[in-house]
Amino acid sequence: MHARQAANLLIVDEVGIEARPATGASAESEAPSLPAGGVLVDVGIPAHGRPGYLVEAIDCVRAQTLESWRLTISEDGPGGGEIARAVAPYLDDPRIRFVATGERVGAARNMTGLIGAGSAPYVGLLHDDDQWRPEFLARRVAFLQAQPECGFVFSPELEIGANGTLFGHQKPEMPAGVYSPQELVPRLLWNNFVGTSTLLFRRSALEAVGPSFDASFPTIYDYEIVMRLSIRFPTGYLGTYDSAWRRHTQQSTQRNTNRSAEYVQFLDHVDELLAQEPDLRLTPWQRRQRLGRWLRYQALNAAVAGDRRSSLSQLGQALRTYPPAVLTPGAAVSLLTLPLGSHGLNAVRATRERARRLRLYGA
Repeated sequence: MHARQAANLLIVDEVGIEARPATGASAESEAPSLPAGGVLVDVGIPAHGRPGYLVEAIDCVRAQTLESWRLTISEDGPGGGEIARAVAPYLDDPRIRFVATGERVGAARNMTGLIGAGSAPYVGLLHDDDQWRPEFLARRVAFLQAQPECGFVFSPELEIGANGTLFGHQKPEMPAGVYSPQELVPRLLWNNFVGTSTLLFRRSALEAVGPSFDASFPTIYDYEIVMRLSIRFPTGYLGTYDSAWRRHTQQSTQRNTNRSAEYVQFLDHVDELLAQEPDLRLTPWQRRQRLGRWLRYQALNAAVAGDRRSSLSQLGQALRTYPPAVLTPGAAVSLLTLPLGSHGLNAVRATRERARRLRLYGA
């Protein structure tokens, strides 16, 4: 087995925020009771071509203070090769197994397979490039056991770089506690602030809404399942930083620079999900605002990636959809500097980086 200790993996200290405690739950609750079979949490790690990060993610799971977990690592692809070699030293632990999809099926289908790979009452999914602190599972299981009405629980997250360097902490969106669909859904419609690796799902809730990620949303499949659950069940929010999202150039969101059609489809889909909850729907004006802001955001992502054509196209769509969306410093920089070649691209990247850091604590 790998000798490295998880304490060496996440090089930042856990950070707490002042928050309203959830009724009946505490971050330091007693150890939860075991179900029949002894496994409380099925943990899944979807893997694709990042063996170094994958090793760190596995070590994070092995370091959990709650030991009643079962881990499945699923490679999106034929199996064998560098991922299999990275996982092999861990397979003498009976709680860990390695599978492969056999061919590329995409992230959504791979993660759906991980949900179906077990039967424990809780499900956690850790992306192969992200990290958990040792108390992650114990804290969330205790919360969900104390709040049986909640479909899932999540928290703000740390942001780290490719080498694990801390960039900052995601600003909390609200006090810790339990939120009804009427309270949370409008927030989520306006801004997706739920990090997948901060989540712990209740399996029965997943089964109630459909235990699968929708592959028709290739990059925001996680947003879609969060909306499905949030519409149906109350949700728990923790005021603790015990997971880290890693930002690096290999991410699919970094490679896919034109996602406007996907988001239009998503807004239509959510409108259908809210057919029985008309008060939670976006008004036509709010929808234009939301779509315009999304298009602007994606246009700036495309600009940072050097995709000038996609950036200008999506800025144009944003202007037609909701003109005020482009009246921001970032959008103005893109419009003015993209024609300037590499100098313009550097200006866009600098502006984007400043804006990103303003959204973090301790950046």
